[in-house]
Amino acid sequence: MDVISRNKSHFGFKIILAIKAVIILSSTVTSPFADEISYQTLDRREIESMRKMTGKEFHRRRCQTIPSEGIPSLGTNLLWTVGSSFKLYQLSCNIGAYIETTAWYRVEKGRLKPLRIKHPVFIKTNMNTGDDQEKDLQLEKFIFDHFLVNGILDPKTGRLTQNSYCCAGDLFRRTSWSLKESGLNLESYEEDFVLDGRHEPQFSFKFKK
Repeated sequence: MDVISRNKSHFGFKIILAIKAVIILSSTVTSPFADEISYQTLDRREIESMRKMTGKEFHRRRCQTIPSEGIPSLGTNLLWTVGSSFKLYQLSCNIGAYIETTAWYRVEKGRLKPLRIKHPVFIKTNMNTGDDQEKDLQLEKFIFDHFLVNGILDPKTGRLTQNSYCCAGDLFRRTSWSLKESGLNLESYEEDFVLDGRHEPQFSFKFKK
């Protein structure tokens, strides 16, 4: 199992449950690419070209078509340059009231390849208690997918974050990865599934680097 620490918040108290005998007390990320990550916005021609290079994937994923001329928003479509190491493409798929789904690709030896992003999948336990505070999360498995919900890459730290939320942010799921030359390292997962007006996670998971 890749989880090495787990933090459950219960009525304002923190209960640290060590799944392995190591607990990470700091989540500070230092990227080897700090101050070297830059980006540029893709124009319509570049977006259309990149979508063609992905084959029929955007159709299979039911992504929105590129808006016609005159419609202002094309979503978030960026080319990230990571030092002299590699380039990443962030292509918009769908835009909703609270979320935008984007697809991420890496350019390797002149070829466009889906970025391998490791996602943790959790299941809720104690679902029959009737009390949200008593519910628990258990890691079930990992999957790989190059689509992110509200994916943001911080050029200062090299941290890639996914944020899905609703109810003005009172409910959310947040996953973060650190960007390395070899790809991405899964770092943490947080979830707030209690509708109580407080913007804080009930569960926080840290993963091995």
